[in-house]
Amino acid sequence: MVLLPFMVMAKFYRGSITLTDDKTIKGYISEPIGNDSKLKFRYSEDGKTEKIEIEEVKSFEFYDDNNNQKVYHTMLLSNPKFLRPSKFKISKKKYWVKLIKEGKINLYEVYTVVQSGRNINYIYNYYITQENDTYGRFLFSPMSDVFNRIKYKYAGLDYYLKLYYETKCPEFVKSVKYEILEKYGIGRIVDLYEANCDN
Repeated sequence: MVLLPFMVMAKFYRGSITLTDDKTIKGYISEPIGNDSKLKFRYSEDGKTEKIEIEEVKSFEFYDDNNNQKVYHTMLLSNPKFLRPSKFKISKKKYWVKLIKEGKINLYEVYTVVQSGRNINYIYNYYITQENDTYGRFLFSPMSDVFNRIKYKYAGLDYYLKLYYETKCPEFVKSVKYEILEKYGIGRIVDLYEANCDN
């Protein structure tokens, strides 16, 4: 039997969880896959592992081995329909979404593992939210490319920026360049929005 790397050993980090009733729990957290239904948690580092349903969690945070803070929220996600990229379907279940950067818009990363028969797909998608949004809006999904062409790292980004913001804030759309994101990181999208848009 072959075990997948993420299934071999769950690592726990000291952190805190905020439940939907705003109660806070402190202890040790195992970083979840985006489409996991439960969060693994321990009150002590070597304690018994408990599982908290995603519907009971508002957010959680912890520091990883490199002392980088990671913040996750739970959220419904809006994804484009198959062969109809301008039409969306909102998920019925919540996902664990990692906050990349927050501001006037918030940028999130969602890592999911999908198994179909013997095939296992590892998928990264990026989403944005604005004030009063009740779900994450699909922004782009990196694609593999044997030639390492930069545009594939941001597949769909141009399309969805134009769809969401071409009328509302065209200067923002023009300002997002792949080379800038490569130099400063994808969180730069939030900075460029704030520099070019009123709200």
